Amino acid sequence: MSTKTARIIRLVTAITLSVLIVITGLLLILSCISIYQSGNRPFTPENIGRHFVAIQIPVYITLGAIVTGLILHLCLPRDTEKKTVVHDRRAILTRIERRVNPTDADYARVAQKERTLRRVLYIAAPIVAVLLCIPFTIHLFTYGFTEDYNASVIAAMPSLLVASFGTVAIGAAVLYLRDASLAHQTDAAKQAIARDSVTPTVSLPSKKDTCTVVFALRIGIIAVALVLLVMGILNGGMADVLDKAINICTECIGLG
Repeated sequence: MSTKTARIIRLVTAITLSVLIVITGLLLILSCISIYQSGNRPFTPENIGRHFVAIQIPVYITLGAIVTGLILHLCLPRDTEKKTVVHDRRAILTRIERRVNPTDADYARVAQKERTLRRVLYIAAPIVAVLLCIPFTIHLFTYGFTEDYNASVIAAMPSLLVASFGTVAIGAAVLYLRDASLAHQTDAAKQAIARDSVTPTVSLPSKKDTCTVVFALRIGIIAVALVLLVMGILNGGMADVLDKAINICTECIGLG
């Protein structure tokens, strides 16, 4: 089979699968609306089952199309003419380092410093994330869940928020600091190549100032978000919203 034929088959398969997914999604939405309008207590397992049986054939056809698409993707020949450009800082640094003079002491010092920084980040981040999860774990195993599930979940939310948002913040900080370290080492490698070159080259402007401003903006947005979250917890707004959400969810799955 030629590459052109394989490309056409992939295109037709992708369009067909997209249409089937849209149709199945619309049928699911219409079924949910029909379930909601079917009575006083519509969200029982029996009622949900009766409504979903009516759309099982399109669902099975869509699942079959997904499996068929995966098989075709694995079996059909790939188009090797188009190459995907991957913007990977580590790969760029590795490529540039091959042109650096191994005897350049200045670059060796910078490279060792940046590698040590990245190792510290990779080791410290999981440790801090685990420490942030300890308060929630202690609360979970000490108090557990009482008969009043709403009150138990609300009581556990502060420590859970610290663990979840803290872990996300740590991950974002590690990614930013790692990219900044790779960029700094890449700039040092370019400067080392320029020093070793016979023909003088014009060095590119540093992006340090721009990165600092962007990082400050991100930290400011995260700080404002955390302040608003704490204010919502302290004034009781979170407890009201969470209590209503729990009641709605338990009613939807037939437990309320």
